[in-house]
Amino acid sequence: NSKPDWGYIDINGNVIIPAAYYEAGSFVDGIAVVCLKENASPEYAYIDINGNLLFNQTFRNAGQFSNGLAPVVFK
Repeated sequence: NSKPDWGYIDINGNVIIPAAYYEAGSFVDGIAVVCLKENASPEYAYIDINGNLLFNQTFRNAGQFSNGLAPVVFK
């Protein structure tokens, strides 16, 4: 079993969001896609730059936002 070891640092190497994710995407317009659960039923969500979950919803898969839209696979 793997553990959630992805987090975020700033340009100076300071930990901004501790390791809590199985996958972590880059921030685009202040939003990043992260994987919360990794197994036969993965869960992806979106976070802001403070690590707060957005949208009160998780997805089977999710991509980065571009032009205000993001591709998702609904549960």
